[in-house]
Amino acid sequence: MKTKHLLILLLVIPLLLIAGYAYTERWDSGWPGPISDTAYDESTWNGVTDIGASKNALRDKIESIGTATISDTAYDGTSWNGVTTIGASKNAIRDQFEIVCLESVFGTSIGTGMLLDTGALKVSAILQKYHAIDPSANMQIFLANATFALMRADLDHD
Repeated sequence: MKTKHLLILLLVIPLLLIAGYAYTERWDSGWPGPISDTAYDESTWNGVTDIGASKNALRDKIESIGTATISDTAYDGTSWNGVTTIGASKNAIRDQFEIVCLESVFGTSIGTGMLLDTGALKVSAILQKYHAIDPSANMQIFLANATFALMRADLDHD
């Protein structure tokens, strides 16, 4: 029995030592791999395959995506032209839709048409140009509230 145990020990101990050495070598060389808490940067992360990112570094990048890629800046042709790295917020798009709708329906961008703006009715020169109506002399305007108004044109203005 003692010989059998001795034989097992002589066979098993070297195997355990070899396995332990291999495991230690892998651990010392970075296995299962080092973890880096370096913040994401395209130039320093690109192509790196032997280091993993920490949860903190990944969280920081995910958090920065929401704030750095959305802008609430109001539209204008100069500041928005050519910008491809960020998107517009819902609020900025909504504001622009309202402006465009008013311009297309009422023509306020070029001064043609009418628009109720804070209770004042603005009547354009297009009435004069195409219909020979002077808004100041030939129009009766009744403001119902800041959104609705009635307008009557005096067409007998000979």
